[in-house]
Amino acid sequence: MVLAGALVKLATTFIQGRQHKSAAKAKAEANIMLKASDDVAAWERIQAENSANSWKDEFLTVLLSIPLILCFIPGMVGSVEAGFAALETMPDWYQIAISVVIGSSFGVKQIMKLTKTKNHGKETNAKDSSTTTNT
Repeated sequence: MVLAGALVKLATTFIQGRQHKSAAKAKAEANIMLKASDDVAAWERIQAENSANSWKDEFLTVLLSIPLILCFIPGMVGSVEAGFAALETMPDWYQIAISVVIGSSFGVKQIMKLTKTKNHGKETNAKDSSTTTNT
């Protein structure tokens, strides 16, 4: 009987130790996730502060609006289409670099939201979302 009691106590101690270990691991993971979200928030705050006096966003807005405006000018649609066709032939690294510049200016999260909205919530890779087909 004493041996059985000792085994039960040993098993209980073992189980409690595992529970404490699991709780400590869960707490550590929660702390890591909290720290990561704090870091993201701090980064976004710094980016917002840095862009407060920058003209880059306004410049990119005007630049990206040019094809839109040209589409409403008679005879310019062909030039816009030719320009986009030429951009599609650019190397991937160049297209990615342009995406990074635009994403850093307007926010990568906003670009991702726009891409998901355009594709009706379907996950796509960057190459698929940057090209369209005419049907």
